[in-house]
Amino acid sequence: MKNFYTYTKFEYRCHKCGWLGFGEEMERGDSYDNGFEIECPKCGERLDFVSLPTRQETFEYGSEAEKEEVRKQMDLEGQS
Repeated sequence: MKNFYTYTKFEYRCHKCGWLGFGEEMERGDSYDNGFEIECPKCGERLDFVSLPTRQETFEYGSEAEKEEVRKQMDLEGQS
């Protein structure tokens, strides 16, 4: 399943120009409160939307620093 932490390893094909490559090769497009678009590095076509990670995704895939940040947020919200 694609998510913030794994989209870079997925293969994409641009329906406009035919480019084929991995998410790590793509350009970040417009950003929003809940994520960002990724675009074809050859022609700029929007190919997907990547949502920002949920807490669960951060605990599963994130770095120790990212996990600690989520723990701090949860403590502040009284959810520890």
